[in-house]
Amino acid sequence: MKVVVEGKEKKARLEEYRCSDFVAVSLYVDEEFVPLSDTFANQYHLVEANMREREMLKGWGYRLEGF
Repeated sequence: MKVVVEGKEKKARLEEYRCSDFVAVSLYVDEEFVPLSDTFANQYHLVEANMREREMLKGWGYRLEGF
């Protein structure tokens, strides 16, 4: 997955955590955790992602331009 932040294209990934009664998804850009609330300012633009990544981002409420 790739995103543009501050005018630079960077590698991004989603990390999924599952246990018996809890599921969470976290976004990392250049190995730095990005809180969900940080994506509300429209500073992240999605450049490349597969369908599963797009569905996870959308389902968890991440707001990246370029969906």
